[in-house]
Amino acid sequence: MASDTRQAPQNVTPESPVSTRSDSYLFAIYYTYFHPAHPILPPREHFQEAHLPSYLRQAVKFVASHFTSSVSSETYGHAIVETVLRAGPSANKVQALLLLSVALHSRTEHVESKKCLNAAVDLAFELGLDRATYAETESPNDPTRAECLRRTWWEIFVIEGLLISFGVQHTCRTAVKPLEVPLPCEESTFREGLTSSNPQTIAQFDTHVFADEEPEFSSHTYRIDAVRILNWALKIRDMSGSNENLIEAIDARIASWFLNLPSSKAELLRQDGSVNEIMFQACMIVNIASIHLNFSRSGLMSSSAVSADVICSQQVSPRDSAFSHNCHAAKALRAANELSSLAAISSPVEKHTPLLTCGLALSCIVQLAVIKAGKMSDANRDRIGLNIGVLRSMGRTWAISKLTMQKIKAAARDVFALGSQPPVDLFDFTTLLDLNEQFLVDGSTS
Repeated sequence: MASDTRQAPQNVTPESPVSTRSDSYLFAIYYTYFHPAHPILPPREHFQEAHLPSYLRQAVKFVASHFTSSVSSETYGHAIVETVLRAGPSANKVQALLLLSVALHSRTEHVESKKCLNAAVDLAFELGLDRATYAETESPNDPTRAECLRRTWWEIFVIEGLLISFGVQHTCRTAVKPLEVPLPCEESTFREGLTSSNPQTIAQFDTHVFADEEPEFSSHTYRIDAVRILNWALKIRDMSGSNENLIEAIDARIASWFLNLPSSKAELLRQDGSVNEIMFQACMIVNIASIHLNFSRSGLMSSSAVSADVICSQQVSPRDSAFSHNCHAAKALRAANELSSLAAISSPVEKHTPLLTCGLALSCIVQLAVIKAGKMSDANRDRIGLNIGVLRSMGRTWAISKLTMQKIKAAARDVFALGSQPPVDLFDFTTLLDLNEQFLVDGSTS
């Protein structure tokens, strides 16, 4: 990893001025590059006064260290994981575990990542973060902290859903709970330290399209709804038997999600040129859901290029398909193209969630399958090139992006070579994400 070559500041003690300056520098990096995609901690202006425990601050510095060459992530190493796991039960511990889970996954340390995520889910249930009244009860006179607690629960819901779709997790425990926690507010409101005294709910969101005057919901709400759609698509993918009605219902839900986006949410670029990272993720997640719903029913999997067992390619019989194979193929390809279009949005790619890596890998798999099926176009080739470019840039920060880029490039070389057959393991998405420990060893030495 790039972090292996970074040097930690020398002769730094917790009390030294150099250490204080280093901490401030890392906190600033965290809020610049990582917080916009996973904003569960207090706004930057409130960070110092939030009196967060030292282990949570250490977790923040560990995440931030990946974005700079002046501090080595190995300075913190795995000691931070054990420190957090030993901490007493609290919502702050849940937050630290969640941050570590995302960072460790992005370092390809999947065993440790799963341990942290499972511990975060266990503790969230133990504390009652999933209860509607938890945030207000725990922080009756601190609306900013109450908002952070709501966001923490919903962030677990989002991360768990995404990691299940990528084959990292196998059960989604948060999805089976009643979704009664009030919804997070808009990011601009949160940054200003203003929160609603009567936050909206999922029940209100589910009926908003039928209202004469549709109420406004935060970007977080649409990302949460996107994960619900993803969970439904994954459930259908794993079902046996004829499910035409369910397939049609989820397909309609995906289309409806995009059609009913208000203009303020459909435009991901703000006037100042920054990207609405939460809506960026929401769009990414719905397109991932479409790939999971359609790719395995598209007929593309019968291509020799993708004859291996891809994580999103459970084979289904023709009677399970509500649409023709060509229709499913078109929908899967459209979703793959949209993921590439998201990647093309002008923004420092380092500010995107590192989980974008797995979405881009899915996009490439679908497009390579289309090309191998004899439907190659320059546009497909260019989109794959774009995905590889984004993975290359993200690979300077996260090991998973660099390794995924290498695998996609190898697969693309084989597919583009006339008459050659791509190695089947390159289309095994579980292998692609290096979930097999032996493959990790082989991949690191190749």
